[in-house]
Amino acid sequence: MKKVVQSFGYAWEGFVHAIIRERNFRTFFVAYFLVLLPIALVWLPLKGTETALLFLAGGMFLAVELLNTALERLTDAVDECHCAIHNASSKRHAGLKATKDIAAAASLVCLVTAFCIAVAVVGPHLVTRIVG
Repeated sequence: MKKVVQSFGYAWEGFVHAIIRERNFRTFFVAYFLVLLPIALVWLPLKGTETALLFLAGGMFLAVELLNTALERLTDAVDECHCAIHNASSKRHAGLKATKDIAAAASLVCLVTAFCIAVAVVGPHLVTRIVG
C-alpha cells in the first residue's frame, strides 16, 4: 500500500509541475476543466454520455500533453549529455528534434480531437439554448 501511495505522490508532483511550469497545459486545464466544462454542465442539459465524452476528451488531451512534456524533458537531457560527452555544440541531434516534433504533433492531434468532440457535444445544445 505504501508503494501505491508513493506512486500517487509522484504523479501529483508531476501534475503540479505541469500546472506551474507548462503554459499550454495550464491554459487548457483552466479553460476546459475550470471554466468551459462547469458552465456546460450547469447551463446545458447534457446527457450522461455527453458529459463522459467531454471529460474523456479533455483528459485525453491532458494525458498526451503530459507525455509530450516528459519526452521534451528527456530529449533535452539526452541532448545535454550528448553535447557534453562529444564536446559538441548546442546543435540538437536530428533524431531528438524529430522525437520532440512527433510528440508535439500527437499533442496537437489530441487537442484538435478534443475541440471537435466539444463542439459536436456542446454545439447543438448551445444552438437550441440560444435560438430557442
